[in-house]
Amino acid sequence: MMLDQFTRLDSTAALPQGKLMYKYTIVNLNPLPDRNTLIDKMRPNMINAYKTSQDMAGLRKLRVTLVYKYADEKGNELAQFEIGPQDIQLSP
Repeated sequence: MMLDQFTRLDSTAALPQGKLMYKYTIVNLNPLPDRNTLIDKMRPNMINAYKTSQDMAGLRKLRVTLVYKYADEKGNELAQFEIGPQDIQLSP
């Protein structure tokens, strides 16, 4: 499923130890960002989405750790990072 003009969600999978993985492919983008740039741009957005999205409220309640994997169109891994309960500590 295309999420925007550059990001395709390929699959999701439940992993052991309370983790949920999202696999994405970066398409139609040249040059591709390097690993650090991709993580620096995407991780804060994903933390904010996990912290504030009503769609993710159930995952927050269950304290699920999200694993994000990004690949290029040839399937080469570009970056991987995790977001967990420790990243979204809400103020009391």
